[in-house]
Amino acid sequence: MKQEDAPQGAILVEGPDGNLPAVTVEERIPSTLFVFPLRESVAFPNLMMPVLLDTEHAREIVVKAEQSRYLFMLTQKDPTLEHPQPKDFYEVGVVAKILKTLRLPDGNSSVMVQGIHRARIARVVRTDPFFVAKVVESPEIPTKGKRVQALHRKLQQSLTEVASMNDSLGTDFSTAVLNIDRPEQLADFTGAYFLKQTDQRQKILETLEIGPRVEAALEYVLGELELQRLGNRIQKEIREKVEKAQKDYFLREQLKIIRRELGEET
Repeated sequence: MKQEDAPQGAILVEGPDGNLPAVTVEERIPSTLFVFPLRESVAFPNLMMPVLLDTEHAREIVVKAEQSRYLFMLTQKDPTLEHPQPKDFYEVGVVAKILKTLRLPDGNSSVMVQGIHRARIARVVRTDPFFVAKVVESPEIPTKGKRVQALHRKLQQSLTEVASMNDSLGTDFSTAVLNIDRPEQLADFTGAYFLKQTDQRQKILETLEIGPRVEAALEYVLGELELQRLGNRIQKEIREKVEKAQKDYFLREQLKIIRRELGEET
């Protein structure tokens, strides 16, 4: 293998079978990136995300960004805007790496990206024909003490309990939850795969301090858990009423038949 044929960031060394990639150097992420507008979804670090490219503009952004292989994924405050300006976006987004672009049977295409880290716009480079900005990383703020570990454990328990009540989540969801041992990553996972409202997801993304982020995720999950429990109680009460009504009707019909057989019914 020649150096020019090696994967980006790989250093070749001499081996028994010729030149082999032995060391991978961390790729340098450019600070100036194309901004990809997200309408009702939110990207998160360390998680893969499929994005539908259902407009020509979206497809062109990805084509332009493929040279650097990175995008800045930023969510719109108003998903109905066709041509959002910088002020129309949330402050914090995610620098993401383009993994693969796929053509879909309906003629559209999608791109699979993987979030790298949180970031915000430092300077708008241009907005036409494409939104390009210089971005800076928004680093996480560690939280000391055992409280964050307790929050992490409670979040795991609450998510698995909700999953046990919701068939659409399945066992894979619970397995993933139980195997995420870093509190900040579990909070991000909750935002990406459990929360449905954009503002809730964005709050998780924008909360840089780990403790408050996990606590915010837990509050949302506990709220959903209470709704699930209430829904289950209501469903149980309705089912019991229906069963009682059916039983009463069945008994009345039986009584009518008995009376008719005894000649008591006219």
